Amino acid sequence: MNPEISILIASLREEELKKRLKEYNNLDIKTDYEIIVVSPFEVIHPKVKWIKEEEIRGNVYAMEQAYQNSRGNYIMYFADDISPVEGSIDLMYKFIKDKTEPFLGAFKMIGLDYNEQQPWGINGKLYACYGAISRKSIELIGGFFDTSFKHSWCDPDLSLRVWEKGNVEKSLVAMVINNQITDNIHINNTKLYFDIDTKTFLHKWHKKLNIPLNTYWHSFNKELTCI
Repeated sequence: MNPEISILIASLREEELKKRLKEYNNLDIKTDYEIIVVSPFEVIHPKVKWIKEEEIRGNVYAMEQAYQNSRGNYIMYFADDISPVEGSIDLMYKFIKDKTEPFLGAFKMIGLDYNEQQPWGINGKLYACYGAISRKSIELIGGFFDTSFKHSWCDPDLSLRVWEKGNVEKSLVAMVINNQITDNIHINNTKLYFDIDTKTFLHKWHKKLNIPLNTYWHSFNKELTCI
């Protein structure tokens, strides 16, 4: 029988991933779930299905491979520096499972100080940096992450595709801690991919949404009003 939830993680940081998996061991998750990890290093864990990353092709491609190897009816996507708060997996599942589809639920992000971080938006629309979406919703919007992107902009793109036909909404109770690792992996990926991915995003969306070519992103307050 397939699990109800598939949690997707792509990682190049073995020690950080070990920390995250240890955290999952301590979470009392009621809903049946699996964790799909794509990484170049082996991962052995009772809840993990490991997919070996034979060639480093960027985070987006790795996450798409995780999705293709998942079985859950609902997909939750994270990074190896994101820690779900106790109860948040189940709370997000309850939040999205009866919504009109397509629907994308955004986790409330908090820092290491437990203060809420601003949700992000693009062109007046909230996007889910870390979110949850049903497999049915993914099919309705034409797929999971668009592998035209390498590292950045895949989450705004996913969210905008949901917005075209449905809704994106932030949960007020399902929270994740953003550990904000800015190591050489992060720095190098940003240098390699951010500008390329920005051009890809603008080429895809600026005419449809009338986004100026020099627009990157906007922060939104709790009422989703541009600030």
